[in-house]
Amino acid sequence: MLDRLKQLEKLDRVTEAEWREALSALTAWIAWRLRGKTSYGAHSEEELGMPAADYYIGEAVMRLFECRWEWQDRFSLKDQLIRMVGSLIDTQLKAYQLKVEEGRCSTGEVDASTLSDSLPDDDYTLDVAYEIAQAKVKGDNELESFLDAIRTFNDFKAISSHLNITIDQVYNLQKRLMRRLGK
Repeated sequence: MLDRLKQLEKLDRVTEAEWREALSALTAWIAWRLRGKTSYGAHSEEELGMPAADYYIGEAVMRLFECRWEWQDRFSLKDQLIRMVGSLIDTQLKAYQLKVEEGRCSTGEVDASTLSDSLPDDDYTLDVAYEIAQAKVKGDNELESFLDAIRTFNDFKAISSHLNITIDQVYNLQKRLMRRLGK
């Protein structure tokens, strides 16, 4: 009970500006993590009942206030939310895979024509995530080029060829970018 009170007191001390910054970064992180994975499957609106970003942000904030996630002082609010959503995404994917194995849902890709209504919102979210990522990597020419290549090409092999680097270097750039986005 005392830990719950302490956690709620800590949450109460978070300023509105800190919340805005944390939620903005979290939204960008979710868009980045789930890019291209929300049209169908585990992270689809059909499966979650709402857009993926709304679902995961809502769940994370609710778990903080319901004290179902232990507040860890060594992490900022943004980092705790990102860690929590990462865990939620992994859990959702495992639950969905189990449903598929048990035959309770199909994995069939949907016809592109059925997605036309959802594409503008997904594109807008991706554009916002891209702008935030650009701001985070500004001044790092290597990451700026990598980010532009990601925007243009769909796979690491094409990115590798475009940037004239090895696949391992592409993976290293991806790790660097993810660390930078987490800051």
